[in-house]
Amino acid sequence: MMLPTESDQRRFADLLQRRAGLSLPVASLPLAGARLTPRLDRLGLDSFAAYLALLEEGDELPMALDLLTTQEACFFREPEQFELLESELSRQRPVRLRLWSAGAGTGDDAYSLAMLLGDLQRAGRLGADWSVLGTDISEPRLQAAKAALYAQARLRLVSAQRRQRYCLGGEGAAGLVQMQAGLRERVRFERLDLRQALPAGEPFDVILLRHLLVYFDAATRRAIVARVLARLRPGGLFAVGAAEARLFDPDGLEPLMPGLFRKGRQQPARRSASAALVAPMPR
Repeated sequence: MMLPTESDQRRFADLLQRRAGLSLPVASLPLAGARLTPRLDRLGLDSFAAYLALLEEGDELPMALDLLTTQEACFFREPEQFELLESELSRQRPVRLRLWSAGAGTGDDAYSLAMLLGDLQRAGRLGADWSVLGTDISEPRLQAAKAALYAQARLRLVSAQRRQRYCLGGEGAAGLVQMQAGLRERVRFERLDLRQALPAGEPFDVILLRHLLVYFDAATRRAIVARVLARLRPGGLFAVGAAEARLFDPDGLEPLMPGLFRKGRQQPARRSASAALVAPMPR
């Protein structure tokens, strides 16, 4: 297969921005093309231009986005955020908690949250009424999250005590680890496109939107953050990747540490008329 030409790369970048709000730096376009090469081979396409034509038709776009945005993940990534989250929740001692991992990928953050909450409940610092929602646009990633099977390297930041409490398997260096049924029952996964209006529902106490904003252009980032924060209760906690904190306007948020914020009790009026922040839940 011929490698993408500079013209192909420019067309590809324009298509991603126009159809998905995805922003790829010029320097990363050759790498993006290389990541898609096995897909072109599997489809039997002999040029990147032919793949661009397929993307324009629409059905192939979700697969391309999945391949481009898949990244190395692990449980308790940026552990300082989880440590402060644990401290905040321990101080509050809530009876009931609803948490949302938006852009959950294969479930690493969602199950990390569930382990943390399970430990807080065991210690008497949290009531039994808690749950975690994980959402993602990618069906393959959601299926992997529901299966809850992971390579041991993904759990390198999970303590031995937590692995004993919440994990099964993992014998030998190549052994896979599965989350225990009791933990999986606390976490549910649903498909959701954060670029679209979100279904209405009860507010969440904690929302993680980590390592996702970096892929989008500024306008799409603003819209996604506004939609997500509309679902967070006043005083709730909001987390992005530590390096992503500079990518959006933290108006109405109190910074607690890099990437972790508390939503203000009184929210200022939004500067943009985002009419489609929340859509009514279909009956």
